Amino acid sequence: MTFLLNVTAQTGQDAPPRDPNPDCNVEKPEGHVYKQCEFKCEGDEMILLTHSQACRLDEASLGKTISSARTGAEIRGVCLNGNCVPNLEDIEVPSSLS
Repeated sequence: MTFLLNVTAQTGQDAPPRDPNPDCNVEKPEGHVYKQCEFKCEGDEMILLTHSQACRLDEASLGKTISSARTGAEIRGVCLNGNCVPNLEDIEVPSSLS
């Protein structure tokens, strides 16, 4: 005589819990502005954005490379190699070079 005992655990959730980092829960990347270009999701998954995804730039770290017309507004850059860098369209070209 053979007995089979099958024990399963259920958490009451059909899906895994959502990560508290909103950048980890992006369903439609188009239009999303990432807070960082390198971040950790679900405790052990490192994400490195490298394909020009939109990101928030830290205005204090930019100096005068961004047009003064953008001051006070959210300044967006693009993710390259895990870093949020200025979008080339937003960089001022000195008048002596143009």
